[in-house]
Amino acid sequence: MSVRIFLLTVMFCFLCSAVYLFPRLLRIHTLPSNPLPPPPLQSDFMGINRNIQDSLLQSAYNVPPIKCLPKGQCQPTRHIMFLKVHKCGSTTMRKILEQATLKYKLKRLSPKKNNMFYPWKSMFNMTRRKITVNDANYNPNVTYDIIFNHMIFDSRVIETMMPNDTFYIGIVREPFSQFKSAFNFFRISSKFNLTNTTNPVVKFMENPYKYWTDAYVTTRVGFLRNAMMYAFGFPDDRNDLRNNDRFIAEYIDFLDKKFDFVIVLEMLDESLVLLRRLLCWGMDDVLYVVTNKQEYEYKNVKDVITVKKHRQWSKADYQLYNHFLTKLQNTLMLQGSDFNREVLLFRQAISALGKCKRSRLEVCKNDFKNLLSGIYPHC
Repeated sequence: MSVRIFLLTVMFCFLCSAVYLFPRLLRIHTLPSNPLPPPPLQSDFMGINRNIQDSLLQSAYNVPPIKCLPKGQCQPTRHIMFLKVHKCGSTTMRKILEQATLKYKLKRLSPKKNNMFYPWKSMFNMTRRKITVNDANYNPNVTYDIIFNHMIFDSRVIETMMPNDTFYIGIVREPFSQFKSAFNFFRISSKFNLTNTTNPVVKFMENPYKYWTDAYVTTRVGFLRNAMMYAFGFPDDRNDLRNNDRFIAEYIDFLDKKFDFVIVLEMLDESLVLLRRLLCWGMDDVLYVVTNKQEYEYKNVKDVITVKKHRQWSKADYQLYNHFLTKLQNTLMLQGSDFNREVLLFRQAISALGKCKRSRLEVCKNDFKNLLSGIYPHC
């Protein structure tokens, strides 16, 4: 009797399994031999929800997606102002602009003395102040196309010397990284007898006002506090404004309206691809080889307490960086798949270019120009 019950149970389970599996097996074997392809990727906004799109567009650069290159409808931008900011990777950008100056035969507005638009005899003897007309080789009867040397920004002076349709470019870097780079480059350890300490950056930030006085703002030591904002014209020497959140926000809003694009060093490749679209330049115009890169013992220091102190010390720089980083990230979210492909090819070209011998740099660039020019067909 028990054997019969067992056999009946086994047969019942088998029948249940067959009922469950048969329709599924049938569907598997009746699939078409050539199934439909997956739906194509959306090139515009990558399928982002409309409400999210609208929110992103409120704080993003207007960079339309490129599907093809229009013939004759896009003219390369000729009038450019680049704010070269110390220790933000801006020498790399300056090299790009120097090449563009030659290629497009641009009239450059240069400093009268040295390589700065403020008094500079050496890193130990400088006066960092806002640019004036007298700092430049300026002739009111000449139309200048491009300006890209170090300066402390003053919009009224630039507007006086440059055409009305000038495209304004800035650059920023993660503030603590900029601080460490400036600390090394301007030999701050020697200035404050910190060379024998285990970590001079940590030691300095334990009590920065032990070393700092307001007289340092216009000197090399001034590069240690709100250095980026100061280069953008922010009055770091004003104690009543330096830590005023409302004033900082209003000043950043002014910069946001004035600057057409701000490069973020940590996203340099993405920034340059967007920039070349905005300028209607070729991909070969923004190819670069990293320059002026230095190694030093405290470069990778990320002490949490020290970073927190620095965030308080250079409050305006962090707000500046976060604003333009967010704006760039919003812009990237709105780009189509064509943008990602372009960035990938651009990075491949940069990597190959970095391995090219300096004597063959122009030959290599021409090779990559042919590769990169084939990204988009002509309309």
